[in-house]
This record gives sequence, structure tokens and C-alpha cells, in this order.
Amino acid sequence: MSDATAVAAALPQLRPYQAQVVNDLYGKIRAGYRKVAIIAGTGAGKTVISGQICAHAEAAGSRLLFLVHLDVLVGQTYDKMQQFGLKCGFIKAGWPEDPEAPIQIASVQTMAKRDWWRTWPADLVFYDEGHTTVFSQVGQQLLYDTHPNAVHIAMTATPYRLDNEQLGDHFETLVCAPAPAVLQQMGFLAQMKYYGLPQDDQVELGGMQLVAGDYDEKQLKNACDRPELVQRVVEEWQRLTPGKRTIAFCVDVGHAKHVAEAFRAAGIKADYVAGSTPVKKRQKLYEAIATGDLMVLTSCNVLSIGFDVPSIEVGLLLRPTMSIALHQQQIGRVMRISPHTGKTHGIILDQSGNLQRLGFPEDVTTYDLPFGEATPEHKPGQGRAVPKKQCPECSSLIQTF
Repeated sequence: MSDATAVAAALPQLRPYQAQVVNDLYGKIRAGYRKVAIIAGTGAGKTVISGQICAHAEAAGSRLLFLVHLDVLVGQTYDKMQQFGLKCGFIKAGWPEDPEAPIQIASVQTMAKRDWWRTWPADLVFYDEGHTTVFSQVGQQLLYDTHPNAVHIAMTATPYRLDNEQLGDHFETLVCAPAPAVLQQMGFLAQMKYYGLPQDDQVELGGMQLVAGDYDEKQLKNACDRPELVQRVVEEWQRLTPGKRTIAFCVDVGHAKHVAEAFRAAGIKADYVAGSTPVKKRQKLYEAIATGDLMVLTSCNVLSIGFDVPSIEVGLLLRPTMSIALHQQQIGRVMRISPHTGKTHGIILDQSGNLQRLGFPEDVTTYDLPFGEATPEHKPGQGRAVPKKQCPECSSLIQTF
């Protein structure tokens, strides 16, 4: 085998639908579009798709600016770029700058404090988690002030925002991966089972106020972080999903701590991760749950993005939300396939009512670009909740038509 052949064989191989997404993107650009959204649900392989686009850009002699909004995503993005053999510079505190590199991995927070990128000759601007980065101050400057003539590509699992401003207000067209149910049929996503808690053990949301389109966090804390509710989550987990690696999505750090403590009190190895958790400790926790040394890992706003442990079998929805993006990102953490660990399906145990309010990922039949004040009720296809019924005996949630 020649060196060139060996290198080519070592590069990430795209699934057929991923290659089709890339080809569809280039078709849109050839047709004259300069602002294209890519919608690919969690587990569809967004990092592989984006890595291939970056590789093609470098091979064509183009310069590409790759925006991320979380520190943890800088390292994950770089890892993928390395798999494609790409040379990168960084606009991120603690990472080496190299303005001559053809690809710049940039944190929107650091960009707000530095200026040289404003005149860096990017031919393409790539917005990872585009439903967030596009709407940052830096994202808007790139679109309309500093790089209006570049090609702008926004990648997202779901474009919906709890805001009056939507992705369709800034982007012209979209390309998309197959819907989750199709990927399940292809064998690229795990089949799912959904359970709710009995009515008396669910979070009471009566009179809950909304702040910026979602439930008020202080009120959620009082409604969710109650010893009797936390205890019932542990009991239902023991009844329905004992011995399965589990992540929990909580209201705040205190709630996450209390849920982990309740599991430990029941003799189950559990811990929590927060935004303040050092990177090295965070990685140790991720490795521990991946191997099964840890059984339950709880969090607040940490595991819904950038967490990739396919062996996770159970997700606990303990934080009520009105956000389809957050809801589908959380469930998506459990939908990855993991044949080598014996995982046969993913399981969601919902104390928050999110499944009955926002639906299943399998409800998604089409993708579109929302405009203005988009809500699930106003937009067919993506995220529109199908009515659900809960079995009073086994607590399973099923679709009803």
C-alpha cells in the first residue's frame, strides 16, 4: 500500500447520506446562494460533515473561519480537524494563534476581545451550533459587516429558537440530513423507548412564569429540586432501567448535586458535572461513565451539547423546558448507537413533561428554516408534537393519532 493510499484509508469515511449533504451544500453554493444552513439532528454526524467541508476548503486553497460558542467545543473541533489532517490556528484564550493557518477555530467569546479576525480574508465562515453562534454579536458582525461577501454556512441540529429572531431571517436556504426516524431505519440511530413518571411524581408547572420564552429558572428550582421528587426519580430508575448507564438533565447545579446524592444513597455510583468542573475532571467523569465505572452522571447545561458517549442508554429529563432545540439535544445524547457495548436501544425517563409538551425526535418528518416568531405549533414537520398517551401501568409513552 502506498503512503498516499494509507493516508486516504485513515481519513474519516462519510456515510452515504453525509456525503449527500455535502454535495447538496455545494449545489446550493454553485446556484448562487451565499448563506446556507445545514440541519442534521444529533447523532447524524455533524462533526464528520463539517470536517469534510473544512478539508475540501483547504484543498481548494480557501480560508475558513470556524465559530464555536463553548470552550469544550474548541478541543472537539480540533480533534476532528486533526483526523482530516488539517492545519488550524485558533482564536481562543490558551490556544496558539497562527493567522497563516487556512482554518481558524474561533470562540465567539474570545473574538469579542480581539480584532485581527475582522480583516482576516475568510472565504467561508462556518457557524457551529448555528442557532446560537449566528445570533451572537460576533456572528452578526461577520454576516453583515466584516465578511458580507464570504460564503456563510450554519450547522445546527434544530434551527428553532425561543426568540422572535430565527435562522431563516439570516440564511437563504438549507440542506438537511435524513430525519431521525429515517436514520433509525438505516441503523445509524438507536431505537427509543419513552417513559413518564406517574402524574403525582411529575413537576407541577401551574402558574409558572416564562422568562425569554422559557420557564423561569428560580421557579423551576423550587418546583423540581424537592426531595420527594428526586427520590421518586431514583425509584423509577431502579424499577425501569436498573444497571444502565444514565445521564440526567437538571435545573441547576444544586439540583444536579441532589440527584447524584440520592442515587449514591441508594448504592448507585453517581456524580455530577457542572460548567465550573475542570476539563481534566470532566474527562475523567466521561470516561468513567463510558466504561461503566460510573452509573449515573447528572448535569445542568453541560451534557446537552458536545457530550458524545454512545454507550449511554438512559436519559433523565428533570428540567421542564419550552425549547425544542434543548429538548432534542438532550434526547439525542441517548440516541447514538453503540453495538460494541451491547446497547440495543435508548430510554428516556421524563419527570418534566417535555415529551408530552414537545414530542419525540421521531415526530420530525421534514426540516425547514423558521422565520420570525416561529413556534412548534406554527411550523409543521420539525418539532411538532404528536399527542402522547401514558400507560397507567408501565408508564410508557406512546403516540396517539
